[in-house]
Amino acid sequence: MSQDSKSTRKEFLQTAGLAAGAAAVASFGFSRPARAEDGGETITQLARFGLQEGKEEEAKALLQTLVKGVEETEPGVLVYIAHISAKSNEVVFFEVYENAEALTVHGQTPHMNEMRTKFATVFAPPLDIERLNHVAGVNRG
Repeated sequence: MSQDSKSTRKEFLQTAGLAAGAAAVASFGFSRPARAEDGGETITQLARFGLQEGKEEEAKALLQTLVKGVEETEPGVLVYIAHISAKSNEVVFFEVYENAEALTVHGQTPHMNEMRTKFATVFAPPLDIERLNHVAGVNRG
């Protein structure tokens, strides 16, 4: 990553107010509970984490397996889309959960446990999860 890219990324993270902690990825990000304001609202979030150099194909396979598990067993996950940034060496998930319970269930599934066990061999901290507040949008399914 060039110095300009590093500076731009750092400025973006600071400007957006994103807190990134390199502490215990498995115990923090993938299993932390979230709460909707009234317990019934959807929860939308972005999850970002690094991708180790040379691990792109292994990462894609792991992400595809994870998404397949979500699709097949988690009806409360309304949207779960994994991306690999073309600009930075990051994985970015766009996630929408029916409610806080769906997010809690998601963190306890076998496919998330598998992701936790393999995380450090393919991906890189910090894991950053950002809650989004819905303003407007279109979903053409």
